[in-house]
Amino acid sequence: MLNLERLRVLHAVSTTGSVVGAAQLLHVTTSAISQQIARLEQEIGTNLTERQGRGIRLTEAGTLLAGQAADLLAQVERVMATMAQHRGAVTGSLTIAAFPTAARALLPLTLRALRSRYRDLMVSAREQEPYEAIPAVQRGLLDLAVVEDWTDEPLALPQGLDHRVLFEDTYDIALPADHRLAGLPVLSLADLGAEDWITSSKGQLCHDWLLRSLRSDSQTEGRVTLSQVRCVAATR
Repeated sequence: MLNLERLRVLHAVSTTGSVVGAAQLLHVTTSAISQQIARLEQEIGTNLTERQGRGIRLTEAGTLLAGQAADLLAQVERVMATMAQHRGAVTGSLTIAAFPTAARALLPLTLRALRSRYRDLMVSAREQEPYEAIPAVQRGLLDLAVVEDWTDEPLALPQGLDHRVLFEDTYDIALPADHRLAGLPVLSLADLGAEDWITSSKGQLCHDWLLRSLRSDSQTEGRVTLSQVRCVAATR
């Protein structure tokens, strides 16, 4: 009979793409990963990995078994959750990622509430931009991601993921007190397109959205109001 933990190791190698990534995901050494893969190959009777440069890749048999392992592990988690619910307890592990603002504003109270209500639930959290977090949820590396999008540019989610809108917030602009527009209750990008901006780092969602919006606004006529930001939770 196949060993469930060895299947979990193979699945980790498949989702992370390397032995090092699997070791980091499962919090074990790389030698432990290699040993488990070797034993699984003995059980199966065929090679599941092969050398590729300085790393490895899954063989056709390894890819096939990793896909089946993903389904099996998901079913095991569902069974364990069902039994825990039957006992009136919530157990297991939950991995959450959130974009930096949400991680600082939302996660501390959320983690505290989960800890207080579900003592046996192991929760881990990290800061991660949506373009990193969403693929991680899709690959099974995360259980939940709190991401952001804008009403004028909705975030596209891959097939198989579900989402819930947590709340909507208006995008605020901070201006010096003596700025000529500081006293206006509502501004548009057209009002501020020629100003110098202080924004987040290149590659982050807010920075990229701002550049796209300013470029778009410079090519159109009329006033474009500042977008609302939606906070969205994406899950498998």
